[in-house]
Amino acid sequence: MQRNVRKGIKVFVDVAMLLDLTFLVVRSLTGFAIHEWLGIGFFVLAIAHNLLNRAWWRALFRGRWTPLRAVVAVPILLLVAMGVVMLLTIGPLTTVLPLRLPSPLGVWTSRSVHAGIACWIYVLTQFHVGTHCGRGLLGWWRSAKGSARLFSAVACLALLALGV
Repeated sequence: MQRNVRKGIKVFVDVAMLLDLTFLVVRSLTGFAIHEWLGIGFFVLAIAHNLLNRAWWRALFRGRWTPLRAVVAVPILLLVAMGVVMLLTIGPLTTVLPLRLPSPLGVWTSRSVHAGIACWIYVLTQFHVGTHCGRGLLGWWRSAKGSARLFSAVACLALLALGV
């Protein structure tokens, strides 16, 4: 696949995931059926996102682990673990899927775990997006001089903290 086409697909998938996640959190406005279809779509987009970034997964355990690498990798690994937990909780809750998936949890426990994990997925996803923006600012910070360098460091940390 050509580099520009692949990059365009990656950007499309990333933007689609952000939009999907935005509509997933407003379940009270979309209703349960749309929420479930959006969740299925998010799951498919997450798989596509990871397939498109499979080089990152191959390089995960190679090389030295710097603090920046840990800050980037640990939230991603937590997101994967939380995604697995989400799959375990949708079984008793789904009304869209024709086959109810087995779950070791009951309906009420699944609902509570699903809601709690969803909040953390939202936070970690925003942090993940912020690390990408932060790395772009890091290049700017290295080339900046004097007070501009201080300003860019503060801006980078603020964006990381806000998950922008």
